Amino acid sequence: MIITPQRAINILAENMSTIKQNQRQDLLQRRNQVVDMYGIEYYRQGDSTTPATIGISLSQDYIYLERFEFKLIISDFTSSISSMIPVTLQLQDGSITPNPHDHVIQAGLTSSPTTARNYRIYLEDVDLTPYFMAQHNMQWINGNGIYPADNLSNYDVLSACKYLKDSEVQKILSAGYRHISITADAPFNVTLVNYLKYSHVNR
Repeated sequence: MIITPQRAINILAENMSTIKQNQRQDLLQRRNQVVDMYGIEYYRQGDSTTPATIGISLSQDYIYLERFEFKLIISDFTSSISSMIPVTLQLQDGSITPNPHDHVIQAGLTSSPTTARNYRIYLEDVDLTPYFMAQHNMQWINGNGIYPADNLSNYDVLSACKYLKDSEVQKILSAGYRHISITADAPFNVTLVNYLKYSHVNR
C-alpha cells in the first residue's frame, strides 16, 4: 500500500485526535465505585456494665448504602488468669527463710460457656433490638451460637431503619465512624461478622 503525503497527514491527525480525547477523559471524574465488604469479623468482650462496642467506618464519599447487615457469634467467655506459685517460708530465730525469695507468677487463659441473657443491640445509641427480633420471628440470642442463624440470614440495618424516626436514621446512616454496641447481663464474648456494601465517589 502506497502512503501518499496526504494519507500520512490524515493518519497523524487521527492519532493526535485520539491522544487529545484520552487526555480529556483522564482529567474527568471517573465513574462511581462500590465497596463490598463481606464477612469482615470484629471480636469484642462485654458484660453488664461495659458493652461490647465495634466501630464500622463509612467513607465520607459514600453516595448511598446498598447493604448494611451483620451476624453475631456468641462464644465461650475467655479471660486471662494468673496464679502465684507458692513459696514455703519459715521463721527461724526471728528471721524469714529463704530470704530473699521470689514469687513466680504463672499466666494462662480460662474459658467457660456464657450465661449472659437479655442481649440488646444498639447502633449509635439507637436500640435496634425489637426490629431485629421482628425480622426473625422473635427468635433471639440465648447462649453460645450463631445469630440470627447459621445460614445466609443476618440482622438487616436498612430494613430496621424503615421503622425509625428520620433523626435516628440520620444518626445511623450518615458517613463517619458508626458504633454498634451489644449489651447483656453477664460477661460474654462476641464476634460481629459485618456485611457492608455502598456506592461512593471515586477520586
